[in-house]
Amino acid sequence: MVNGMMPWGNRQLLPLGPLREPLTALKRADMVLVHHADLVLEHELKHIELMIREVKEALPIFFTGMVPSNFFKVGNVYTKIPLQAVYDALILCVSAIGFADAFVQGLEKIGPCYVDRLDFSDPPLISSQGY
Repeated sequence: MVNGMMPWGNRQLLPLGPLREPLTALKRADMVLVHHADLVLEHELKHIELMIREVKEALPIFFTGMVPSNFFKVGNVYTKIPLQAVYDALILCVSAIGFADAFVQGLEKIGPCYVDRLDFSDPPLISSQGY
């Protein structure tokens, strides 16, 4: 899986960067999913595809995106709220996921008049010296 919004990160593996494996790991892949493709410009997707083809030419590539279906009330996941409920509203997007930009941009596509955000990231790594 490749994040279409940040395909190769800073080209560094964890913990120095977001990559779990180097780009050359695509040689072992049977297919590639380019996620968040709906939030990326067409020419950027073509560039991502080109980079993948340089590693393994005949690799099937699929483009995916997240499409929300509804909201729900906190504490009651069975109460469905239509997406239109946030149209032209002020929204605070609270997230604790690995790549919150995609979450926020997806929410902005629904049509609120303003989206603010509060991102919680992973805790910083503690050094071997304990500080």
